[in-house]
Amino acid sequence: DVEHLSPSMKQLDYPKTYKHRLCCLRQELIDAFIEQKYVDFYRSIALNLSKLRSNESTPNDTAERTNVEEAKRIVNEISGTKKLMI
Repeated sequence: DVEHLSPSMKQLDYPKTYKHRLCCLRQELIDAFIEQKYVDFYRSIALNLSKLRSNESTPNDTAERTNVEEAKRIVNEISGTKKLMI
């Protein structure tokens, strides 16, 4: 691959080498990764919020199931029920 480069390009140290591969990834992959991290973050917020709300009320199995359902609803509202295709 490097044989077809002109001597002036080789003097400029082309092709550049990078310590990481982020610059070589497609933008769609980066966007999907960031979006997935946001969804994970929102899920953790929703679960922590439901745990806080359950601590305020009497803890029992039905309340816990209700909190899990509420956390799922919150995540779906925040993420817009958008599924990632990777």
